[in-house]
Amino acid sequence: MTKYWHHLQSSWTELEERFRRGEVEPQQENDVVCYLYHALVKRLEREGKPPKIIRTEDSFPRIGRADLNIGDRLVIEVKILARQNYAKKGWRNNLGQLYKAVRKLTIRERDRECRYT
Repeated sequence: MTKYWHHLQSSWTELEERFRRGEVEPQQENDVVCYLYHALVKRLEREGKPPKIIRTEDSFPRIGRADLNIGDRLVIEVKILARQNYAKKGWRNNLGQLYKAVRKLTIRERDRECRYT
């Protein structure tokens, strides 16, 4: 595991804790991405690393856009399912969206020589 992975885990935990305390209430994927970006920047700056290694909406050939890219070592795709959509459509109908996101990242993992556009 890279340090970036640990930074992501601690950033996610911070988001969860603040959500449980009612301090934040993300409504869309972009809300989660923005919070994670902010939390990751704080962690990198503490280590003296430039925050410019974190990119949002990064483009990759063959897979399109990923929500976050940290130093070209960790690519993150965020998916959020609203409770009302889940209740209406059910879990099975949302699986297609999740499988598509996982497939996207799997292609990125196999294609190490991927160049950015």
